[in-house]
Amino acid sequence: MRGECMRAIWQISRDVLLEARRNQLFLLTLGLSFTLILLFTAVSHVEESLKNRLFSEISMTLLWLMHFILAIFFVTESLYTDVKDKSIYFYLVRNVSRQQYLVGKYLGFLTAITVSILVSGLTVLLCSTWLNSTLDVKLVWGLVFLIWEMALIVSVLTLLSFMFSKLITVFLFLFLFFFASLLEYLSIDSGMNGLLSGLLFLAPNFKYYSYMEMIVHAKAISSKYIVFLLGYTGCMSLFYLIATSLQFRSREL
Repeated sequence: MRGECMRAIWQISRDVLLEARRNQLFLLTLGLSFTLILLFTAVSHVEESLKNRLFSEISMTLLWLMHFILAIFFVTESLYTDVKDKSIYFYLVRNVSRQQYLVGKYLGFLTAITVSILVSGLTVLLCSTWLNSTLDVKLVWGLVFLIWEMALIVSVLTLLSFMFSKLITVFLFLFLFFFASLLEYLSIDSGMNGLLSGLLFLAPNFKYYSYMEMIVHAKAISSKYIVFLLGYTGCMSLFYLIATSLQFRSREL
């Protein structure tokens, strides 16, 4: 029984990866990443002042922006198309549960985006090593943090996609993302409404993944912070996937 469950999840994840191969957005993301990174590497080679910190800042910002956009449009479009075209029934009529479908899609999304990050990130690491004659370990951690951030982003997008239309999902997610940057300025005191306090606590805080503060400008990588961020990513992603499962279970397709 467990073997059949894992095979179903693996097949759905594999189908997502095949879908990603045919998706021109992935090719566009990789192509733009390669072109801009190589272009900036050439400029940095000529201009000495760009080699160190500025190269790390611009290259990591580029990778984040490209994959942030990729995650939003790939996840929402894939889930929206499955429901609209009724292709989700291709799995459900084969004794695949909704939970298996959900987990398979999530793992497929995350794997596809992770592969894109690693391929683009390898280019950044090679260019950085060539410019500075040494491997910048902080950039490696920057890629790890970016993958963890994408894990949380995909889980939030999955939940919103099963609740709202594609357009509303994009706008709501962007609102949540930029709202997270304001959380550090909000103080939850005892007089605040309990419901509001709970919502603030459960809101995804993407500021934790700020590679500018934690990677580029940090003097050393804190092992405690790495453990915290890994735990936060796992717990929050699991929370949103459980919420998606409950929403998906009660939804009529």
